[in-house]
Amino acid sequence: MEFRKLLIHADDFGMCRSVNSAVAESFERHAITSASIMMPCPAAAEAVQLSLLHPEWDIGIHLTLTSEWKGLRWGPVAPPSLVPSLLDEDGYFWKNIDLFTAHAVPDEVSIEVDAQLNMAHAMGLQPSHIDCHMYSLFRNSTLFKLYAKAAERWNLGALGQRKPAAPSKCFALQAESRIDDFLSLYKGILLRNWPDVAQLTVHPGLDTPELRSITRETRPWGAEWRQADFAVVSSEEFRNTIFDAGIPLVHWSAA
Repeated sequence: MEFRKLLIHADDFGMCRSVNSAVAESFERHAITSASIMMPCPAAAEAVQLSLLHPEWDIGIHLTLTSEWKGLRWGPVAPPSLVPSLLDEDGYFWKNIDLFTAHAVPDEVSIEVDAQLNMAHAMGLQPSHIDCHMYSLFRNSTLFKLYAKAAERWNLGALGQRKPAAPSKCFALQAESRIDDFLSLYKGILLRNWPDVAQLTVHPGLDTPELRSITRETRPWGAEWRQADFAVVSSEEFRNTIFDAGIPLVHWSAA
């Protein structure tokens, strides 16, 4: 167990300002060690600008190919005419992974992945890694190969690749997790054993009217969920649990 290291990673940076504020504060509190930005989302530019102001932050790209929320939809960075298989009847990304997987043409997926990475670089960001929203590119071998090739093409670490530059395990709360149980569930994760580096994926957010309007009803990964996740991960008790377990915290460049 003395060889364990932990990377605490925030998903969905750039989704909206309420998430951006929580991610930024999580960095400031040293509650997370990395985050990844959803480039197609409306607050992505703000997330990039915050990241450029804080070069010490470890930032990746959260490749986004689905759009699941009722109160906020997003579409491609690439011209829609180049990626029609990725779009629903309203011109947004498909609402869930099954629809995305059923319709997506691999060449068009590659176009959109490169467009998102190009956008980040054009804005001045030098990301350290990629992962993907809702694990959309982990659904079959064809999509995963596209994802792995993108990582190689852009010289980036990639979550899920069995290479020394990526975490060997990935932990996160499950959809059925109860808010009141978050701290005990995280403590249970920290008691596990793993080789080398593991990633703990968290979803900080602020329970604001903005985020409530996006997620509408309270459900997993909604406003109340994200506020609770932010509160627990940035708490002194959570920090002390990591310290008492003797687990070093790392980021992607040191993974």
